[in-house]
Amino acid sequence: MPPKTKQKPQKPNEQCACGSGKKYKKCCSFALAVANAKPATRKAWAWRGDPEDANRLDQRIKHGAALRDSGNLQSGKTVLEAAVAYAKEIGHTQGQSAALGSLGKTCYLLGDYTKAIEHHESALAISVAIGDRKGESCDLGHLGASYNKLEQWTEAIEYLEKALQISNEVRQQLALTTLGLLYLSA
Repeated sequence: MPPKTKQKPQKPNEQCACGSGKKYKKCCSFALAVANAKPATRKAWAWRGDPEDANRLDQRIKHGAALRDSGNLQSGKTVLEAAVAYAKEIGHTQGQSAALGSLGKTCYLLGDYTKAIEHHESALAISVAIGDRKGESCDLGHLGASYNKLEQWTEAIEYLEKALQISNEVRQQLALTTLGLLYLSA
């Protein structure tokens, strides 16, 4: 048996060693993540619509978030509302969840905590349905923050405790996956 040679782990933006010509983060690491994901998550990640539609949706979400983050909250809200509608139109469930989460954050910053809760609850329902644990943790955290602003302490604590629990699970899964990838490359 030949001795094992140590190879340094691939960086996400390097060309994948499998020979596909794609970046590693768009090839083997993604395939491993999908293979290790729950069946509901695999289905969500396997969205097979037009890649240009997904790109347009992503750009709309980023544009709305950039407007929000630059202080132009109302314009950001308008762009993100359109992104939610577009995500529904093209059937991109995970994108819809992301747009709803960003819209909820915008409503929070506008001081409309009730609307923020509404959007984050919708995003949470999608995250749970598609098995997106990281998204679920973020949605729960935002719900906790919104309930805190409404001085509904019991709800705020419940949501934040759930968010923390899931966040710890996700971090542990990420560490195990990374460790597995290191063993595969060694």
